[in-house]
Amino acid sequence: MTNDYRNTEYCPAYENIGKKKQALKCKILTASPKTHNFYNKISTRKDPYHQSFAEIYNCKCAYCGAKWGELPTTSFEIDHFIKKNAHPDTAEGREADGQIENLVWSCYECNRGKSDLLITAPYDAALNPDDGSITNIFCRSEDYTIRIREKYQNDSFIRAFYKALGLDRESKRLDYLILKLRGKIKQETDAQKKLKFYEALSILQEKRNTYTQNHERQRK
Repeated sequence: MTNDYRNTEYCPAYENIGKKKQALKCKILTASPKTHNFYNKISTRKDPYHQSFAEIYNCKCAYCGAKWGELPTTSFEIDHFIKKNAHPDTAEGREADGQIENLVWSCYECNRGKSDLLITAPYDAALNPDDGSITNIFCRSEDYTIRIREKYQNDSFIRAFYKALGLDRESKRLDYLILKLRGKIKQETDAQKKLKFYEALSILQEKRNTYTQNHERQRK
């Protein structure tokens, strides 16, 4: 298990996210110099920069680590770290909302759960997913559930963030276990062991699909 609760030992690290976002910003501005709201350039799946933005985060949710590919394309969105409309409803306010520095690759559950939660100082720095600060707040327990680190367990805002994003949900544990097992299968050379791992993976995926179906029915 790594220090970053979003990654298994088989996952590449989230690295240089800020620099990569700036590089993408420059690319967008080169093609469209009048761009002010970058959300409009990357938010929909048909946008040419959507995939590029996802790859900055290794196609994994910045908050929980769920992977695009294990979950369907429709399960991922562009999140406003400081919530949309936190700024005044003016051209300048909308431009501030849509700056690429404020945009995060997120799974549907984390994005929609967090939508009404306004993150202000000092939590904007403490919960920053891009520089890894968020990993100082949350960790994985021995059963692979995301937990709040002991130091922050009595912090009411951290608890509210944790609950809003559903970081305590079984789905977050299943997503991690599926990723971990995928990585183990890739490295395994023994055919019999690999077969057993595939059988276990099938069970986990079935559980995850059942969870998703039940959750969607509850939303309706």
